[in-house]
Amino acid sequence: MSVRFPMKTIMAVTLGVLAISIALTGCGNNSAATAAPTAAVVQSIPVVEPVAAAAGEPSATTTTDTYVRTGPGTGYPAYGIAPAGKSAKVLGKSGDGQWYAVALPTQYVGAGYGWVYAANVTVSNIPADLPVYPTNPPPPTVSMEPIASGEPQVTALDAVYVRTGPGEIYPAYGIAQKGATGRVIGKSSDGLWWQVALPTSVVGAGNGWVSASYVSASNVQNVPVVASPPLPPVINVGDVNTSGPYVTCITGVNVRNAPSTDATVYGIAPVGARFQAIGVSSDYQWYQVAIPTNLVAAGNGWVSAAYVYAVNTGSLPVVNP
Repeated sequence: MSVRFPMKTIMAVTLGVLAISIALTGCGNNSAATAAPTAAVVQSIPVVEPVAAAAGEPSATTTTDTYVRTGPGTGYPAYGIAPAGKSAKVLGKSGDGQWYAVALPTQYVGAGYGWVYAANVTVSNIPADLPVYPTNPPPPTVSMEPIASGEPQVTALDAVYVRTGPGEIYPAYGIAQKGATGRVIGKSSDGLWWQVALPTSVVGAGNGWVSASYVSASNVQNVPVVASPPLPPVINVGDVNTSGPYVTCITGVNVRNAPSTDATVYGIAPVGARFQAIGVSSDYQWYQVAIPTNLVAAGNGWVSAAYVYAVNTGSLPVVNP
């Protein structure tokens, strides 16, 4: 099956004056709907084409346009939308059986899978012992600043990462939930990202970035272009032993010296980076990972569990730094 997965900048975004909110839900009919025909807005959430199942393998076929998400729930951001009629290889299921983990091309999604809602697919060849896939906790919700009528603004079409910069390698502060509206204060030079105001009590910098593919915008004709913030060093250790405990980054992730968002950042792990897991925090919200000492002198760092897929980590020791 061919692959169409414009997660980066493949899909251009055309944004105009907004008088509507386009609603898509990952827990029911996922077809797009427009409430009023007066706005010139293009709904442009990327399209996902999953890996098809071979003959006899467990498979799921979408019965409607369906979100493929980073976790088994509507509060998790989506990789994109699988159109109705797409078939995918089923790898596992959620603990409650309401979501299936389906195979995605690894050149686009390093973890190799995403989640679809069971009610939006028909399945075949599902074995009784289909494995239960581990679930990462959902990212924290980020509140945006209140806005006045007529101000430049964006509204989230779905749960969307609010990042430290305009790109998927930039780590996320958390997510803005579907329907959240924020004041726009700038845009990226390529027009694919909006900078939004955040309360300084939540984010000291007072701003974050959201992908234009996952929001609708209004009154943004005159917002200024804002330079991208500098990136910390990129940390990527390469291959890991997948028979042992390991984690795979599902977005850009800060690698820190302790299990806390206040801890020092060693650098950023990019989407798809894998690390050998060597410990877990006492609240199970962070994984300690092994890093070569030529990259980090301590030989280890910490990544938030909300931004990685974890495998074989059930027997990891609790580490109290």
